[in-house]
Amino acid sequence: MIPAFVMLRRVMLTAWIASHADADAAIRVSDGFGARTARLAERYLTDRTWLREAVFGRRVG
Repeated sequence: MIPAFVMLRRVMLTAWIASHADADAAIRVSDGFGARTARLAERYLTDRTWLREAVFGRRVG
């Protein structure tokens, strides 16, 4: 369930950045954020071990 919350947070941040394009925080992180989120979402949908690999640095299982 945690991977779903991680993805939800990432998508929410993408929406916030898009709607606050003039905010300093959005400007600092906006470069490529949407593209990286899309790649992460694709990996989330195709590879259920993506978060474990990110946390532990290798595949666990």
